[in-house]
Amino acid sequence: FDESPDELCELEQLALQILKWHTTTRELDNMVGAEWWVQVKDLASNAAVDLHYDKDEKLAESFGLAKFPLISTVSYLGDDGYPTLVLPHRYDESEEHDMDFMLMSHPRPGKHLLFDGRLLHGAPAHPYLLLGEARDNSNLKGYRVTFLVNLWQETKPKIVNRLSSDIRDELLNDSKQNGLGNCGSFEITMENEDIASISVLSEDDLPVDRRVRIILPFVSEGATWIEDGDDGPDLVLMTFACPKHNFDTVNVAFGPGMQSYLEYIEDDDDIDQDAVYEPVPYAEDYV
Repeated sequence: FDESPDELCELEQLALQILKWHTTTRELDNMVGAEWWVQVKDLASNAAVDLHYDKDEKLAESFGLAKFPLISTVSYLGDDGYPTLVLPHRYDESEEHDMDFMLMSHPRPGKHLLFDGRLLHGAPAHPYLLLGEARDNSNLKGYRVTFLVNLWQETKPKIVNRLSSDIRDELLNDSKQNGLGNCGSFEITMENEDIASISVLSEDDLPVDRRVRIILPFVSEGATWIEDGDDGPDLVLMTFACPKHNFDTVNVAFGPGMQSYLEYIEDDDDIDQDAVYEPVPYAEDYV
């Protein structure tokens, strides 16, 4: 940033502090900046963050090359909504590569999640992913609000630019009108938290009603790897949901034959009839 911290809006300052924290604590070299944005998902319409890979979208679209952030992060600004899923699958790996674990991170205000920027992730809208005993997502209300920051090494994404002064001034003015003022320069601190583990070695480790795979969609419209007019099969993730639990963050380990995997489906005839495919009432609203 050319601007001094006092001249940045609060969101820019937070992104800068996240960058500084990880660069310092992890002794990272050749860091060029932080790409940041805010996501606000209306839970009443089951708005989802479909599974995807963070990458330099312009580079992928123009040249078919994949460049990924070194670290992807999610900061939760509320406790509502679906968890972030992180899976051990990279963009350059075969679709036949089975995934033997799945990290689930449920929203909690102030919580900060980081993971390898090459990994498959998202926040799909499926009731089996909700925390605790929740199963009915038809009465969900409120918003899932997250602050996303990707940390880039060596080169920044081609179409990512600094916040314009006009938008920055508007954000600063909104803060003043809401009595926040300019909070000025600040620093953040973080503490590591333990991650719980659950093993799903066989169907016997699951409640009877969860002994079926659920189907989670990839992002589709606007994806760089899907050509205009492409009417080909849809890529989805087939996975068992984990047993009901109350852990804030949990790593689910799958045994042989229980792993998650990717699959192309042409139509309903390709779908395992036992799979839970469309349990949400607004599946068409995936974004």
